[in-house]
Amino acid sequence: FVKDVLSSDPFGTGHLVPFVDFRPPSEGKVMAITQRQLAFLVANVLMGNTIPAGDGLTAAIRRCSKLTAGGNTGLLRSLLSLLAVLSRELPSGQHGTVLIGATPQ
Repeated sequence: FVKDVLSSDPFGTGHLVPFVDFRPPSEGKVMAITQRQLAFLVANVLMGNTIPAGDGLTAAIRRCSKLTAGGNTGLLRSLLSLLAVLSRELPSGQHGTVLIGATPQ
């Protein structure tokens, strides 16, 4: 599943991945992402692929691994579980449900 997701173009932008800056001031920003796009982002972070500006998931993993004596195994298992669930929910090549995220106003 991960190989299929990573070799796909879930955003339809070639090699580019859209970037939304949610850092303050970010009031009223909204984004929509499909389950396949989320799987693509999570898989890339787990593989160590990130963007020069950084991304929130990589930053969260780094913060959590510093706070936990045993590293981030719980977080890693959670992300792998997310990918496992999505691998069962998404038929090959399908995008799945659209997830909406917004910043508070």
